[in-house]
Amino acid sequence: MREPALDTSGTGRANRPWKRFLGRRVQLGLDVLALSAAFALAYVLRFDFGLPPSAGHGLLVQLPWVVALQIAALWAFGVYSLIWRYVGLAELRKFVGAAAAGSVPLLLGRMLLPDSLGDLKVPVSITVMTAFLGFGAILGLRVLRRLVYERFEKEATARER
Repeated sequence: MREPALDTSGTGRANRPWKRFLGRRVQLGLDVLALSAAFALAYVLRFDFGLPPSAGHGLLVQLPWVVALQIAALWAFGVYSLIWRYVGLAELRKFVGAAAAGSVPLLLGRMLLPDSLGDLKVPVSITVMTAFLGFGAILGLRVLRRLVYERFEKEATARER
């Protein structure tokens, strides 16, 4: 049987080793992975799971720029300042705003970039799918994180009693 962790925080609660997975760096990494996966999935769906080589090249060229833009939109709309334990419907407005802010530059780039920068022109269908898939995944990650936190916190509190 394992010994309970010692309280080194001064809060009266034992340390929870799983809490290290709740930090901002981990959340940022998960967001980057979710947005990257959503962008790749949007490309694959756009071409009915038969991604031509030219589209694959576009995906690889556009991916870092699109994800960087989306992360910047999340930051600009204050998503990273939210207290994740309290994410609910009231915070949905920030996620929708970030999705729109991350999509508008892609749509403008599609219309305004010269043909010589065609590799950077994200197709409209992919922009729209990425907004729904990516930001849905970002919100879903926070809800999942909250559910996991509440489950482990309840178990840990019950063991301490």
